Amino acid sequence: MDEENEILIDEPQLENEPPKNNTSLNNKAVSENIGDIAKKIGTGINAQNSIVLITILCSFGVGVIFSILIIINVWKYPRYPDINLANEIKSIWQIVIPIITLSLGYAFGKSRD
Repeated sequence: MDEENEILIDEPQLENEPPKNNTSLNNKAVSENIGDIAKKIGTGINAQNSIVLITILCSFGVGVIFSILIIINVWKYPRYPDINLANEIKSIWQIVIPIITLSLGYAFGKSRD
């Protein structure tokens, strides 16, 4: 048979098999145009979720660090004997908890169209 007269038959694709086209080349071209921040946190819905997660983790981390610093300051350096440790820690978490709640509310409360 001549190569010109050959009939090409498309093979059926399996469900788990990726399509046979240039998607890897397209993905490479797209990934080269993405900025540094988008490479770290993602794009689209992934970026929104990443920002929420970063906000929650940073807020919680700052709250824990400041709480530990206050505890160390009160116990190791008792300059003011009338300081109430619970009120000092509570004042830190009164700032941190609303930020975490706001972030969680944004993550779970946004509408899905």
